[in-house]
Amino acid sequence: SEHIPEIIQMVQGLVEKGHAYVLEEDVYFAIDSFPEYGKLSGRQLEEMMSGARVDVDHRKRNLMDFALWKAAKPGEPSWESPWGKGRPGWHIECSAMS
Repeated sequence: SEHIPEIIQMVQGLVEKGHAYVLEEDVYFAIDSFPEYGKLSGRQLEEMMSGARVDVDHRKRNLMDFALWKAAKPGEPSWESPWGKGRPGWHIECSAMS
């Protein structure tokens, strides 16, 4: 929770640069905006399976886009943000803490 301001700032920056987009109170990273996506893993996008670890949100532009900020759910911790109350996604938490 001590890194929430940094996380929000990072997510805002990605939205402003066109690398992320808002769906209601959720924010997703747009993998199509980053041509190098998947290069580190050595895998082609076609090889990666969406929904293998999480439920697929069919509102997303690309089914492989991942959550940077998730809308608040009852019983879960949440913080105020420009997109409403919510919590950071796993990927952005690690980025902000490093």
